[in-house]
Amino acid sequence: MKTNFAVPVTERYLEDYLSGSTYEYSEISLSAKEIVDFAKRFDPQGIHTDREAAAHAPFGGLIASGGTPQL
Repeated sequence: MKTNFAVPVTERYLEDYLSGSTYEYSEISLSAKEIVDFAKRFDPQGIHTDREAAAHAPFGGLIASGGTPQL
């Protein structure tokens, strides 16, 4: 598992990420409302926005989107 890069995030390109590598930095806690609000704007899929739909999906409940918007 890698936790750092040779270049800062503002100077990073796709080729700086090695295929198959895992990068871990830290954990954060989100409320269900924060998960849904983010997903409604950037990743509107039922597993992220609808508790009922998410309950019948493979994860069995609401999950946070893995997307990172460019704001």
